[in-house]
Amino acid sequence: MPLEDGASGGKSGVPVGILALIGLVVAALVVGLVLFLTGGDDSGGDDGDEVAATSDVTDDASDDTSDDATSDFSDELTDDSSDDATSDFSDDFSDDFTDDSGDSGDVVTANNLEDGDCVVDETTLTSSTVTPIDCSQPHVFELIGRFDVADGPFPGADQLNSQGQTRCTGQIFEDYVGIPYAQSVTYASALPPSQETWEQANDRTILCFAHTSDQSPTTGSVRNSGT
Repeated sequence: MPLEDGASGGKSGVPVGILALIGLVVAALVVGLVLFLTGGDDSGGDDGDEVAATSDVTDDASDDTSDDATSDFSDELTDDSSDDATSDFSDDFSDDFTDDSGDSGDVVTANNLEDGDCVVDETTLTSSTVTPIDCSQPHVFELIGRFDVADGPFPGADQLNSQGQTRCTGQIFEDYVGIPYAQSVTYASALPPSQETWEQANDRTILCFAHTSDQSPTTGSVRNSGT
């Protein structure tokens, strides 16, 4: 059967315009999906950043707190108020400790004390004339021993104090009191030569004195007391 004028030959199909419209719709869906997925990733990334920032702030606060605590603890360990009566005892002696009235020159009068002698107080001990008393009377210091150090140039107060404390709280103390120093309630202090007595009176003797913790007056001897 012949074709009518104006009709196109060949097979019938979908118009081109419809295909183009379908392509635009698909493209729009793909773009929307990509934007949606990308927006989710950005949101997740922001949350991660916030968590990291929070962690940094926490770490900084923890570090600052730790540093402050360590600094305070270190300051407490080095506080000057921890100095005990021993250093005070050694620092208070002066030139009055010697007597230069004799022909032989300066004499360290405290060196004339005997083991077991008691002294009323520090003022008496550091005077140029030291008078011992019986330990049954109120007193502050009791001489428990002595030793001499090597001759030579003055070695310095710190070295003499350290050497004195080591010896006075060691065997000297244990032999006199009857128990080791660490187990005793009795305190001991060393009286070393000063630079003046070392150079002017040839003093090389370190004296060891027993006393209470606060150097308050007491009665009775600590010899063989076991206290």
